[in-house]
Amino acid sequence: QVERHVNVPFSPLAKKNKFSGLRGGNNNASTRILMNPATMIGGYAQFSYYTNYWGPSPSERDHGVIIRKMPLGKEKKPIYQEKDLDKVPTGERE
Repeated sequence: QVERHVNVPFSPLAKKNKFSGLRGGNNNASTRILMNPATMIGGYAQFSYYTNYWGPSPSERDHGVIIRKMPLGKEKKPIYQEKDLDKVPTGERE
């Protein structure tokens, strides 16, 4: 048995491909996010809103994160844009 969501509009892409205009979807279908106004007050960090998910953030075990140090310019400030990479010291002492 599959849980169904009601009153979820079909995507414009489905309409373009001449699929049914019936509403519905399951938990794996991309649907609109359900928002609870009571939990939006005060910016509660424990509530993150994902497509088809309402509640605390799940652990994403299939995602990887790459962390690298930002290059510092001559003023010892981080360089955020590629066009400013010429300001990175080349290693020789000034």
